Amino acid sequence: MGFFRLCCLLIFSLATLASIGCAQKFSTTSNSSVSAMAETDYCGTSVSFSGGTTITATAQYQRFDDGTSGLSTTSVRPIRFAEVHVFTADGTRVNCTETDASGKISVMVPAGSGRYTMRVNSRANNASVKASILNNPSSNSFYSITSSVFDVSGQVSTMPITVPTASHQGTLEGGAFNILDQIYQANLYIRTNNSSGFTVAPKIQVYWTPGFSPGTYYDQPTSSISFYVSQYNTSLTRGLYILGGNSGSLCTDTDHFDNSVILHEYAHFLEDAYNKSSSPGGSHNGNKVIDPRLAWSEGWANFFQAAALGRTFYRDTTANADCSGGAMLSFSDFSMETKSTDIPTNLGEGVFREISISRALYDSMTGSSQDTDSFYATLGFSPIWKGFATSSGITASSKYKNSGLFFKGVSAIVTSDLPAQATPFSAALNNEKQMIDETYYGLTLTPQAGATCTFSFGAGEPVAESTSTGLYVRMNNRYFKYTYDGSATRAIVNLRYQGTATPYDLDLIAYKEDYVLGDTSTMVATSIRTYPETGASGWPGYEQINLSGQAAGVYLINVRVFYLGARTATTFYLENSNGDRICP
Repeated sequence: MGFFRLCCLLIFSLATLASIGCAQKFSTTSNSSVSAMAETDYCGTSVSFSGGTTITATAQYQRFDDGTSGLSTTSVRPIRFAEVHVFTADGTRVNCTETDASGKISVMVPAGSGRYTMRVNSRANNASVKASILNNPSSNSFYSITSSVFDVSGQVSTMPITVPTASHQGTLEGGAFNILDQIYQANLYIRTNNSSGFTVAPKIQVYWTPGFSPGTYYDQPTSSISFYVSQYNTSLTRGLYILGGNSGSLCTDTDHFDNSVILHEYAHFLEDAYNKSSSPGGSHNGNKVIDPRLAWSEGWANFFQAAALGRTFYRDTTANADCSGGAMLSFSDFSMETKSTDIPTNLGEGVFREISISRALYDSMTGSSQDTDSFYATLGFSPIWKGFATSSGITASSKYKNSGLFFKGVSAIVTSDLPAQATPFSAALNNEKQMIDETYYGLTLTPQAGATCTFSFGAGEPVAESTSTGLYVRMNNRYFKYTYDGSATRAIVNLRYQGTATPYDLDLIAYKEDYVLGDTSTMVATSIRTYPETGASGWPGYEQINLSGQAAGVYLINVRVFYLGARTATTFYLENSNGDRICP
């Protein structure tokens, strides 16, 4: 896949690793209107037969390993905790079981002689992992490896048989089992490295077909993409969609052996399952300021794949050595430890940079063993997961999720559980210009009689990268959470600000919760007058929005500045119709 090519949360978005994660919005027109067949019932519990024969076997798959030469070397791995069926020669199922942690199988067949086959399926539904690797959301068919027919004599108590190794090429069942094993690895990592009572994540369906791009579902059949479709998407079945190739070819970009990509997408599922993503999707290339909700979602997913795989980097390959047109071994990666890209320079800027968030998470967890800049803590994974998946941090009800809100929750956990790590944790965050609050995004404001709070844009504050519409994301904006309760008093929000001989022009915008920055269809109220304006004495800048007619709820108030001269400091405040200032 290219540098971070396609690992994204689909709220209709893609990624290309020149666009790390989710690069564009998809049309909401889907090709998934075909009636779907339900996935067949899972059967993993075995039964005993008096006088029966115990059949033993080992289930394995072969994969290409994503090494520094791309996908060129192979290894054989156990198929862990997967569903196993045993059938009579005429196709009647007589028993079920699951493989163990080493891929071992032990299951009985009835007493007496008979002819049987054994089938290992690309799904699991147990205390270790819950996932099904399926061909598409219409057929919902899993992949299998099947033994040859074997004869059982009534006098045999135990009988070993051979199950073929799932291949990394040809029919490529090894791809399905590798995806399943990565999801098991993620669950094993969380289970082993946290103290919050985690056992296993909810079930996820993964759609993958050799030679097929999931972009086809959104009328982009030549797109080399993998993505996660959330539970709130109404146009396509919820699940992970993993790139199997393009236009029937396996000699294009694929992701079934790109473990970073698989686990990045699975991390989006975990976010969806445990605290509901706020991400709007959209373009990101891993080296620019972006919407903090998108930055948090992608930064978390980048970090999680590295943590679960026990390595410091994200790696994305383009193809493998088995291609008939010659070896296509290129890959790209970036480190969670080397501060070489997406580097913030201003206070709070890290909240708007995804790889900076990934590094801050990794540096907070791993300690000095792999750190290159001497700013680290040794929290381990447990406090991070606790802040991610419990009421101690970001929750499903949290509005406008971002790294500042997340680190605020983790900071409280550290103070309570690991006080000796509070200072190094703060240093690791400061190194990445991260926050432990919502000062720069999502600060909660309420009207307060007699309050005197003000806010400011600093002197010489640099201009942040702009979007295609010319709007600015970080340094030219302040973002506040504001609860509108439906009352006339709270409906009015006034912005008053100070001007100078070379003044600023401030604007006031209210967005609904699922907004896209700059998208007028997601703005519920705007005030964009040109300076000079009529304001209070000493505060000649003035804007006003009115939320009357909007549903009660939590809105994002955006104050943005356009510089009309030198960037000297300016101060502003917000107030309601009673003149009460709206303050933290």
